[in-house]
Amino acid sequence: MITDFLYKIYLNFKFRTYQKPIYSNFFQHSDKRICIFNPTIYFSGNKPKLLMRYVSIDDKKRQLCQYNLSNLDKNKTIVNVINKELFLISFNKYPWIADPRSHTYKNKNYFTFNTGHSESPNKFLYFDSKNDPYEIYTNFKRRNIEKNWILFEHQKKELAIYSHSPKLDIVKLNLNNKKKYASQYKSFNYNNFFWEKKYGEIRGGAGVFEYNKYYISIFQSSIKTIKGLIYNTGLLVMDKKNLKPMLISKRPILNYTNLSNDLFIKENILNKQAYRAVYPTGYINNGNHLYISYGVNDYMFGISLFNINSLMKDMIKLEVHDKYD
Repeated sequence: MITDFLYKIYLNFKFRTYQKPIYSNFFQHSDKRICIFNPTIYFSGNKPKLLMRYVSIDDKKRQLCQYNLSNLDKNKTIVNVINKELFLISFNKYPWIADPRSHTYKNKNYFTFNTGHSESPNKFLYFDSKNDPYEIYTNFKRRNIEKNWILFEHQKKELAIYSHSPKLDIVKLNLNNKKKYASQYKSFNYNNFFWEKKYGEIRGGAGVFEYNKYYISIFQSSIKTIKGLIYNTGLLVMDKKNLKPMLISKRPILNYTNLSNDLFIKENILNKQAYRAVYPTGYINNGNHLYISYGVNDYMFGISLFNINSLMKDMIKLEVHDKYD
C-alpha cells in the first residue's frame, strides 16, 4: 500500500504540468453503459458543436455522435450529465470509427476519422456533413501505425501533418482526382528526444491553429509506466511561412495532473492498457484563448480553456537538422 502510494506521488511529480487550465467543463452520458469521448469541436454558424466517439458497452459498436453545446464560457469547473438522445452517425462500410477531427478549408468544415486498430494499415477517411466519407491514400509507403493526421490550410493548400515523429512529415492532399491521395510536401528532422524520452512518442492530437506568425500543433503522446499508459498533451510551434518547427513545450500543458483525480476513479473499460488517458482531439482558438476538447479515460470528455500567451512562455527552442521540399 505504501509503495503504491509513493509511486503515485512519483508519477504526479514526473508528469506535472506547467499550469492548470483557466477552467474546465466535463461531460458524461447519464447511461453509464454509454461512453462518449474524444470530441472534436467546431462552429456551425455561430453555434459550437461536438462530433465524438460513441460506444455502447453492451455491443461495443463504434459510432460517432453529434452534440450541440449551449455555451463554451461556463466559468467554473463542473460535470455536465447528458441525458438526452444524441444524434448518432454510423457508416455501414466502416464498422470501427475512431477519433474524429475537424478542420476548415476555404471557410468550410470538413471531418476525418480513422478505423482504429482493427486494420493494419488502418484507413484514413475524409468527409463533410453532406456526403459519405472516402478514403485518402498515399503515393508513398505508409507507416501501418500512423493514423492521426492533422489537417490544416496553408497558402490556399490543404495540408496535413502526417507524422510528428521521428520527423515532422507534412503532406499535401490531392482530392480532385477519382482516387484521393496525399503526396509528400515537406519534411524536417528536428531534435525532440528530450520530450519523447520522458513523455513518449509524439503523435497527432487536436489540430493546428494560427497564432501571430506561427502555426501551432496540439499534439499528444503516451508512455508506459508500471500502472499503464499515461497520455500527455503538448504544443509544437512552426514558422507560418516555411512550416519549419521552431519551439516545443518544455512539459505537458494538459494531462491527468492538472485535472481532478475524481475523473479517473472509473477504470478504462475500452482500453485496459491506459492508466490516465487525457486524449486531445479538438480545439477552438479565439484571440489569446485556446479551448481544447479531449477524451477522459475513454468514457467521458472535457473542454479546458488556456491562455496561449502564457503557454508560449514555457517553450524551448528546437534544433532542426535538415529539411526536404
